[in-house]
Amino acid sequence: MELITQFELLGGFAAITAALVNALKVFGVVKDGTAPQWSLAISTLGLVTFISLKLFKPDINIPGLDAGLSEAAEIFTYALGVAAALGLPGLFHGLFKAGSVPLIGKSFSK
Repeated sequence: MELITQFELLGGFAAITAALVNALKVFGVVKDGTAPQWSLAISTLGLVTFISLKLFKPDINIPGLDAGLSEAAEIFTYALGVAAALGLPGLFHGLFKAGSVPLIGKSFSK
């Protein structure tokens, strides 16, 4: 039971799980309404990995790994935001143009 309590304290793992699920949603791998199942699967895999490390490699610094995961999740989230910002203007223009929205969706190219 102590291992599960320790696993629950790993915020970095939770952050990277959320970032990974969101990225998979952006790329269409995770479909609408299935994010909780993906998150559960990733968390279960993480728990099994955590328990395995604690049992077979007890000298590994788990809190240090968690801090690294936290930093990676932050960078990953920023990168995903930049990627979305670079791709969204063209997408919105296409939607406005297809909807013949005056001024916003006007294009002078054929």
